[in-house]
Amino acid sequence: MNKEHLIKDGKFYNPETSTLIAKSSWFTHYETQRRVIYQTAKGVFFEVKEIADIIHKPHRNTGSMNIPHVQYKDGSETGLGAITDSSFSGTLGTMNDNVKIKEVHINKVLSEKDLMGVYEYTAKGNVYAMSHHAKSGYTFFKDYSSLFTVEEA
Repeated sequence: MNKEHLIKDGKFYNPETSTLIAKSSWFTHYETQRRVIYQTAKGVFFEVKEIADIIHKPHRNTGSMNIPHVQYKDGSETGLGAITDSSFSGTLGTMNDNVKIKEVHINKVLSEKDLMGVYEYTAKGNVYAMSHHAKSGYTFFKDYSSLFTVEEA
């Protein structure tokens, strides 16, 4: 993990010492990636972009076209379509945690209101358009009442 990629506005955001809040499914937009939301010990929410390790192999029939493959932590590999969403089927990618991560970058710091918006949007079954063809949905690992104060209107 390159710590330089996790500094924003002079502050270092460390996913290894923070609490996991949510992960998106894998998608491809320039890079094969997913978003992961954490909370620091001080209560700050932040989102990182995890970038998958991709290798390019020649097509088995033509030998000339490079076909991207995702690397797994155990050294095996699979085609991108096995973990990402497909522009043809419109299905979402997977939450696969066995993907080998090439880089992690700080994406943004989230206010409680921002995170609340993502949680409520996701709870309604909605997904995010990450590009004109890629969609991604979040899975939360904390329930609403453990993250936010709930009051009666």
